[in-house]
Amino acid sequence: MTKFGYPGLRLGLGLSHPTLMWDIYNHYGLIDKELAMEFLKGHYVNDYDGTRRDPIPPEDWVIGCTCHPQGIGGHTQKLGYTRGTVDGKIAILRKPEIGLSTMYWTLGNPCHWLGPWDRTEF
Repeated sequence: MTKFGYPGLRLGLGLSHPTLMWDIYNHYGLIDKELAMEFLKGHYVNDYDGTRRDPIPPEDWVIGCTCHPQGIGGHTQKLGYTRGTVDGKIAILRKPEIGLSTMYWTLGNPCHWLGPWDRTEF
């Protein structure tokens, strides 16, 4: 069976989702493609109460922030855990009468990506 998460007890324990949710909450109504891309480059965490911790030590990036510059793998995979991918992905969905939906992505860490993100319309 696949186990998700991080087995240790460090600062970033499972905080990438609350970090993103607090970013969305704090910027509601202002989020565009560029701001969403910036969220995915983040090397900070927002805890469950919304307190931002910036910066966090690099050893905690892989488990706590929205950008995982150390990549997947390493010691947690040896323990049978997985954290998904390091790629950044953003979907902008539109009704067909308004226009095409667009998917943007990076191949690798968003914080290291140079140039425009890859994209496709559908």
